[in-house]
Amino acid sequence: MRFRVAILFALPLLAQERPAMSFSGSYQTGFASTFQLTLGGTFGEGPAWQNRLTLNINNVARKGDTVFIQGWDTFDTPTASNDWLAGVWYRPADFKFGRNAIQVTGGLQRWRFPSVGKGTQDWLGAATASWTARWKITPWAQAEFWDNFVSNWHSGQLLYIQAGTQHRLYQHDQFSLVFKHGAASTHSWGFYDKYGWRVVRYVALLSANWRDYTIEGGIRPQHALQPNIPENVYWSILFTRRF
Repeated sequence: MRFRVAILFALPLLAQERPAMSFSGSYQTGFASTFQLTLGGTFGEGPAWQNRLTLNINNVARKGDTVFIQGWDTFDTPTASNDWLAGVWYRPADFKFGRNAIQVTGGLQRWRFPSVGKGTQDWLGAATASWTARWKITPWAQAEFWDNFVSNWHSGQLLYIQAGTQHRLYQHDQFSLVFKHGAASTHSWGFYDKYGWRVVRYVALLSANWRDYTIEGGIRPQHALQPNIPENVYWSILFTRRF
């Protein structure tokens, strides 16, 4: 009898944990100076036409979680070479405490990069973790990890870390102008036969946002920490439409 009463009281709580699913997504397109890996190498003559499509299924198991499918490709305009990746991810609801928020994701990716080496083909496990805080100047940090457990080249692990601040320069109605900048670095454990700390970068992005549209321009100077890695200034201009 007590068990049945407990179930009756728990049913409303269980119902609250299963909100209706919803769908959203985004499409991004634009140009970059070239195709560049987080390891530091650049490929193609540039500029590169780049596209990203993301499809989200929201509130899949619990309120606030998301399963998303993402595809990205880069097309070198002078040589017509095309490199791409695709994957599926799961992201639980953000973990929030005070003014802080932590977001984690995990997923499976497929990379096909004909321009890299003799043409790489990989299956990867991937994970990301990011932190932001709602202060007057918004600090942020992010770590991305990949393990190419199936590869026609060299398997290994790769870590890309970033940290910086974000500033809202202007806000009026639904329009905002945001500047985001910080430092980034990459460490490899045998990924594509590379080892150790590879590069240090300064990342600077200026974005204009209006309703479901964003135009973003950025630069990313790169300093090599090992021989045979190019030092350059990567640039990008991207347009995003959310739906």
